[in-house]
Amino acid sequence: MTVMTREEALAELKKVATQLNTLFSTGCSVQDQLGLAYHSALSRNLAERAGYKNAWEYLSRNVKGLTRATLNTYTDAATYWGSAVTRKYGVERLKLLSRYLRANPPGIGQWPDPDPGFLSIRVPQPEGTVVVKTFADCSLEEMRRAVSPPRPKPVWEHVRIRERLRWLFLRQLIPQRFATTEVRVRAEGDKAFVTFQEVPVAELEKLIAVLQECLALERSSLQARP
Repeated sequence: MTVMTREEALAELKKVATQLNTLFSTGCSVQDQLGLAYHSALSRNLAERAGYKNAWEYLSRNVKGLTRATLNTYTDAATYWGSAVTRKYGVERLKLLSRYLRANPPGIGQWPDPDPGFLSIRVPQPEGTVVVKTFADCSLEEMRRAVSPPRPKPVWEHVRIRERLRWLFLRQLIPQRFATTEVRVRAEGDKAFVTFQEVPVAELEKLIAVLQECLALERSSLQARP
């Protein structure tokens, strides 16, 4: 077996990257064409004129492998951003950019170019910092983080011991007493907040009893501490 040198491995890796970029560009072109085709049917009311409720009623029976949501995404990208931009950045990145801009609209006069590649995107990093990059330099994963920043993990060491104990007892007792109820907690500063989901209205008395039991267990635990 021939051992590949680092230079040879890098050369092969570059070939793979080139191939993937080519295939990505081809895929973007196909998505753009799909979006424009669907838009053509919608804008000319072809389905309604042919006696159908809408275009999707007909296409869902005659086009396999595509959902209505997917076609809408392709159509929005092709018609809003234009074919050239769609083929350059891809439908998924542009969909995320649209969501990012709705939450962070650029100032008046800051978007003179139809190509959004120069727009600044705040990208949260795993360690908690934020890096500002242009949209053109953002990967798909970075755009996902920009749109849905990861929530900071609860800092439980700041939460008072009484509240930690209450949460521990709730986490143990709620699943035992309720089949469908979920209990969630989040920490904010030195406080913990609890949320109950799917508590049967007919069993509110049972929930009150569980809460009282948790408080009793908490008092017993604190009294037993040295």
